[in-house]
Amino acid sequence: MVHALHVLLALQFAAGLTDVQPGRLLRTEAMQEGEACGSCAAGLECKCLALNRGLKVCQRPGLLDPPRYALAWERQGLSCEARLPKGLKPIPSPPLIATGEKAIDPRSIEQPQELREWAMGPGEGFYSQYLLLHHPDDKLLGLPVLAGEDVPAQHVEKAAATLRHLLLEASISNETLADLAHAGVRILLAGDRGEEDVGDWVRHPEIRKEFTTGLGGGSPMFPSTGIKAGESQALLAEEVFHTIQYTAMKPRLVCMYHKAYKEAMELRLYTTDGSGPEIDGEPVPTVQADEYLAMAMQRWFGSSEGAKSEYKVLGNTGSSTGRASLKKLDPKAFCLLSTVFRADDDWNPEPDEEPWRSYRNQGMDIAEVESFCRPVLGELKIGCPSDDTTWPNIRPRVIP
Repeated sequence: MVHALHVLLALQFAAGLTDVQPGRLLRTEAMQEGEACGSCAAGLECKCLALNRGLKVCQRPGLLDPPRYALAWERQGLSCEARLPKGLKPIPSPPLIATGEKAIDPRSIEQPQELREWAMGPGEGFYSQYLLLHHPDDKLLGLPVLAGEDVPAQHVEKAAATLRHLLLEASISNETLADLAHAGVRILLAGDRGEEDVGDWVRHPEIRKEFTTGLGGGSPMFPSTGIKAGESQALLAEEVFHTIQYTAMKPRLVCMYHKAYKEAMELRLYTTDGSGPEIDGEPVPTVQADEYLAMAMQRWFGSSEGAKSEYKVLGNTGSSTGRASLKKLDPKAFCLLSTVFRADDDWNPEPDEEPWRSYRNQGMDIAEVESFCRPVLGELKIGCPSDDTTWPNIRPRVIP
């Protein structure tokens, strides 16, 4: 009987129907700090690790709670359980077909049948451009970049070049790209008609309404990540980073950056991106801790976006790089990012624009960064889940 119950629990956990991980049923002792909730040990409480992610863990009171004043800035309308807002029709990911560095028309009779069938079926004949950013060890594992006829080809190729550097050269490990690929992530580019942009996203087959902030980052529940053609490569990097937060970062790392966010709020380094009142403002909602680390990522790559209103650390200037300023003023965010991106990378998202035209990024010595960050990361891990803790396997019902 116990074995049968254990099997049932395992199936329910895999389907996202329970918070209790397989194996908890057979334990009689209380769950310790950072463990997925069963019966928590004395002094601990069962709390959501991160809204909209579906995982509750045993925590000491107040471990991840930001200052009381900041609660009003948190995004409204979310609960611990993951859900998709109305107005979305997730479709299967396209087949992964090697393309080289130029986009192909997936609808063409010259392309493999499985790709044509996807393009004319779930893709509704909309996507005329398909380019695969493939994993270096497997040309059929990667991220498709998709666009319609309303996007110039050069924007597709530029986005692919950004993704290639971000995920294969700047990234600590190729596993990040592999994790995104296994989650079915695809990158969508929309046309940008300026003041007449209403309807640019709803032309895409998965999107049935206009979202306040556009498409943005993706997740396993909705793996499409997108920006409009012509928007900056720094913004593309940020939206892909949000997708990394949702699909590639383990609960331990998410817990760690929530702790860093709490301290940044206490120090008044970070305020808010103003998304608090938004309910279903984007397909995959980001909470303030997500936005905080994404803003720190902008500093890592040199941008001062939001320095006056959101995050007080500066990007590249005549006296310092954003990465160096981040290390000095917000070492926790700096060290967290050093586990995702190479500190010696000197990529400039828009080399012909400011601040990169005047103040280029400069790499740092990786060994020195690792030595500096070891105690910082060790402190952040305290109270967080173990490295083998995983998110509930929550996926949407896709429309074929």
